[in-house]
Amino acid sequence: MWTDDRRFRTRSTAHSKEIRRKSWQSLSVGFWATACVLVLSIILGGGTRQGFSGDYILQLVSLPLLLASIIQLWSIRSSADIKTALLVVTAIAAVPLIQLIPLPPFVWTALPGREAFSRTFEIAGIPTPWHPISLGPSTTLQSALSLIPPLALFLGTLLLGMAERRVLSLVLLGLGVAGVVLGLLQVAFGSTTPLRFFAFTNKEVAVAFFANANHAAIFMASLIPVTGAWVVAKLARWRQDGAGVTAIPSLIGFIAIAILLFLAQGLMQSRAAIVLATFAALACSAMLFPHFRSSLARHGYIFAIVALVASAGFLIYRILPSIEPEEIDATRYEVAKQTLDIAWKFAPFGAGTGTFVPIYQMYESTQLNSLGPEYINRAHNDLAELLLESGAFGLVVLIGLVFWWVRKGIQAWSRKLREREEIDYLLPRAASIMIAVPLMHSLVDYPLRTGGMAAVLAVALGLLITQPSLSSRANRKEAGRAETRLDR
Repeated sequence: MWTDDRRFRTRSTAHSKEIRRKSWQSLSVGFWATACVLVLSIILGGGTRQGFSGDYILQLVSLPLLLASIIQLWSIRSSADIKTALLVVTAIAAVPLIQLIPLPPFVWTALPGREAFSRTFEIAGIPTPWHPISLGPSTTLQSALSLIPPLALFLGTLLLGMAERRVLSLVLLGLGVAGVVLGLLQVAFGSTTPLRFFAFTNKEVAVAFFANANHAAIFMASLIPVTGAWVVAKLARWRQDGAGVTAIPSLIGFIAIAILLFLAQGLMQSRAAIVLATFAALACSAMLFPHFRSSLARHGYIFAIVALVASAGFLIYRILPSIEPEEIDATRYEVAKQTLDIAWKFAPFGAGTGTFVPIYQMYESTQLNSLGPEYINRAHNDLAELLLESGAFGLVVLIGLVFWWVRKGIQAWSRKLREREEIDYLLPRAASIMIAVPLMHSLVDYPLRTGGMAAVLAVALGLLITQPSLSSRANRKEAGRAETRLDR
């Protein structure tokens, strides 16, 4: 009897390995292209400035995925979600492209904020030429090209099957773990290690794949919801299997990844990221709470929440004693305030995407020299910088994007979980939290100005939408069979 059971387990294990091997072989070309662009975006897209050689390589690699995705989505555009996705892509791309359209002299010189520029031609005795809305066409063109990778990732993720979305989420977690390991090595080998990929970077703390430690920390915080979704899914599978031991190793593994991503905040030493990582973990608890039915489990859950908040407080007030928040916050407040004042001078058309530095330097207050660094490369408030550069065009697109995110998030949290398919319903919920993390951080920093964080946001937006090819019942059944094979 014992021998027969052992033989059965051996055959079952071999069968599961064969199923996993075939599942990996069944991944589409679109998945591999999307995963490749995602990995390159994280590795090459950590800079805070445009014009690096890695940016151009990433844009070139992403272009085929973008074009192929648009063609495929256009053929199935009958879906309301597909129409909305194509509208989102068009609107985002249109903002910098409209600012590059040449306008006759009597038009662009009449736009707000152009008086000093038009007067330059008069003083030089040069006939006023045609000119676009953007006062820095070359930087606006660079900004437009920088949209290629995230737009390709958004559309590429949207076209993936449910099983492929699962694997892509695991790729994200793998990048997060690799970033933590890289950060540990950066701290261990000091400020001069070649493991720091950028010349202008935070030398004393971990930065992972990024130039700025704040952005590295937000990257880790954004992945906590994905880990939470997998923890809840594995917990549900464990309960369905009668508390068997088969789901325990993966469950423990995902819990360990979640703890690792949270504790990594101490390596990057970002106050805002610690707060947002705590928010992400607390938001994930909404997915976890229904699975605790006994009073003991619920009390343990509450204890874990209290421990999480206490850990966040410890990281902020004990691990970061060298930071002088009053000085930093004063500088950022003054820069953001002055950016909004400048934005009104160019409203409603904006000065041009990517033109913040030269435009800000024209109006920069000398009072800031006593508050912080003399060179300001960003507004440290992306809403203020968006208003300055893109004007009403960018604001309308942002409002529409936020409205769409809230609506899709409500739909994701309203769907009832299906047994054995929990992860496919939990990933959109996790995506809604992932999107919130960098958006909130953008009010005090500029994470989405990096290609890496823009890629994370793009994947999250793609995961938020139901796979378009699953609109028919037959397709859903076929996808369910494939996902069951992969999950085994």
